[in-house]
Amino acid sequence: MGKFIVGQPIPIRYYQGVSGTTIEATVIDESDGIFGAELTLVENAVLLAAGFPGYYENTFTPDAVGHWKALIYYAGVKVGQVFYDVGGGLTLQEKADVEAEAVDALESLDLDHLLKIAHPTGDPVADTVLDLIMNKDGGQTFARATDSLEIIGEVVAAILADTVTIAWGDITGIVNDIGVFPTANYATLAAYVEDIRTRLTDILADVTGINGDAMRGTDGAALAASWTAGLATILGNFSALRIGYLDQLDFALQEAIAAIQTAVEGGTAAVNRVAGKPQVFATTVDLHQAAGNYDIATATAQNVIIDSIVFVSRLDVSDDVGGITAITIQTDTTTEQEFIDNAIGAIANLTAEAQVAWCDGPVLLKATDKIQLTIEGGTADADPTTCDVVITYHAVVNGGYLA
Repeated sequence: MGKFIVGQPIPIRYYQGVSGTTIEATVIDESDGIFGAELTLVENAVLLAAGFPGYYENTFTPDAVGHWKALIYYAGVKVGQVFYDVGGGLTLQEKADVEAEAVDALESLDLDHLLKIAHPTGDPVADTVLDLIMNKDGGQTFARATDSLEIIGEVVAAILADTVTIAWGDITGIVNDIGVFPTANYATLAAYVEDIRTRLTDILADVTGINGDAMRGTDGAALAASWTAGLATILGNFSALRIGYLDQLDFALQEAIAAIQTAVEGGTAAVNRVAGKPQVFATTVDLHQAAGNYDIATATAQNVIIDSIVFVSRLDVSDDVGGITAITIQTDTTTEQEFIDNAIGAIANLTAEAQVAWCDGPVLLKATDKIQLTIEGGTADADPTTCDVVITYHAVVNGGYLA
């Protein structure tokens, strides 16, 4: 049995197999007295929506250290009981172990570099979401000095500041500003701007000395035509240039968005096996077998955390004679973690539709480690003697599951 803590809620879970029934529980405290009022267990809506009806649960909060238990009743008949070992909080060593595992998990995914720790190379891993946003193709050519959002914003702001309005008195300033544009860094943009600068210089020479806005005579008409054509060219060049840059940014964003959608829609299994998301493993076992160990589930791909185990005896095994005496459920590790011992799993507790459960988690099950059922004494009488096993758990790292 795992350890629960005084003053913190403890779950009571029971699997009935059908939806819409009334399941009640009486909590017995460390001094074998009834603790509080009788509890009504509520059906788990998440599991029901996922197609797993009949899982009922509630909680109680112990107020003293010791051995507690919950007696489960259906239609006034006791159908199961769950034992709890209530103690104090985590030791300093236990807290240190939990913190160390959390840090290791973050470092293994490189998540510690998102906000707190500088990345050693400065470049994202190829084909990650950040890489797809920052680089338009397979080459990682992103440079902070020329490609960052800040520098792009500064360039756009400078262009807008010089072109948002054009008046006669501004032409000289625009020409002078463009004359010192950093062509070495922006060759394509500089070519367009240089053409604009040349045209504006010619216009400035033509209009020098003219006072007022009115145009007079043939020269005025020619000047108007020349100015109209020059302005159209300016607007055309700026539109083509800016649209080109916007198209390039749009393509990169569309590629990144598509990659994110592909990652999220990578299949039901990929989404359901995200780290921390609740998962359910359900299977059956047959007690009409020789005494020994039988595999129930194996941690696959990544480590998983076991939250609870429910064992349901479909038939009455309590009156079997000369064969099976008890069942146990535990890990196959060198130092095994026992979920249900032979006291709780004794055949006296395995009446028809009886349930025995473990919910004292969490317990870490590393990849390739197994959860096993042990039959003690011998075979059960009925052939088959089918029983249900339901395990709730979650992955430590994306992709972990029980099989």
